[in-house]
Order: sequence, then C-alpha cells, then structure tokens
Amino acid sequence: GGVGTYYAWFAPNYAALQDAQADASSVDDAEAARLMSVHDTSRVVTLGLYGLGAAAIVGGGVTLFLDDDAPLQPWFGAGSVGIRGRF
Repeated sequence: GGVGTYYAWFAPNYAALQDAQADASSVDDAEAARLMSVHDTSRVVTLGLYGLGAAAIVGGGVTLFLDDDAPLQPWFGAGSVGIRGRF
C-alpha cells in the first residue's frame, strides 16, 4: 500500500514539484496550485497507508501474543526469543 503509493504517485509528483520550484518562471499560479494540491493529497494518502500497515502489523502481533489458542505463540526466555506451539 504505502510503498507502492510512494513510488507510483508521491515520488514522481514530488520531482515535478521540485522542478517547478527550481524554475518558478515557467509555471503559472494555477499549475503551481495544482502541483501543491496533488503533492499534499499524495503525501497524506501515502502516510495514511504506512500508518494502516504498521497498525495491522502491530495488531497482528498483539493478537498472536494474547491468543492462547493460536497455533504459534512468541516465547521469551532468559536471553532468548522464539516461537512455540503447534506446527
């Protein structure tokens, strides 16, 4: 989600925005406003997808840790970490 959105939408638009800022005389106000709008939208969507992905990973880990009936569970011992359960 977030990585694909970054490379497909955010990064190309950010490059176009940087080009426009480097040569401001070649861009009129309407085009500059459009570039900024697309940049802001793509930034919020990309960060939102990164956040949702992180929340899903953390939620899955917490669920795995708290669920006694899960086939695999994390195991923490003295100086070691592992997985226990039914394989």
